Amino acid sequence: MAVQKPSDSPVVIDRAEQRTLCGVSFSSGGAFAFFGGAISEIGSELVDLSALKWADHLCLYEKLLTAGDPVSRLDLLELALLAQAPMLSGWDNIVHQASTLLRNGARVRTVAKHLDVSQQTLIARFCERTGLTPKTFSRIERFQLLLQSQGSGTCWSEAALNAGYADQSHMVREFRHFSGLSPTQYALNCKQHRNHVAMRT
Repeated sequence: MAVQKPSDSPVVIDRAEQRTLCGVSFSSGGAFAFFGGAISEIGSELVDLSALKWADHLCLYEKLLTAGDPVSRLDLLELALLAQAPMLSGWDNIVHQASTLLRNGARVRTVAKHLDVSQQTLIARFCERTGLTPKTFSRIERFQLLLQSQGSGTCWSEAALNAGYADQSHMVREFRHFSGLSPTQYALNCKQHRNHVAMRT
């Protein structure tokens, strides 16, 4: 049982092991309700739940192992998460508003001014709540917009323009950074879920 902070690089999962995996991907800032500011201090490596004082993580692990099917495992995981969320009412409204503005393409400086806080304050609060800097969050959201736009049948050059990239070479650099693939490789391998690509061996 482990947790990992948000990442801006691709993760490769051995297909042979997929049937044994069960997990959850939090929305931006969602993990703060369960782990508090610790989520911003975790590195890129997996951290055992025991290090974060997660109660009864061994008991949950045993239940997940004995669950009969994937749906049952997800139900167990959901119940365990809800039982361990003492800070759900502590959501930071500034970070929530900043997420919306950044998602819509606003610059960090513009967001800070709009919310009447300094850039340093915004960056610190955003990192604590989400584990990402506002700039990295913006880049990830722009990449997601690109994938969504391209998935609707739009050509890459038009999708890059619609997503807000300066030019196609900028888009390609960002694409490789976040996915580990070129746009062409991605298009050949992505079939159903835009963030989960089955690689050919």
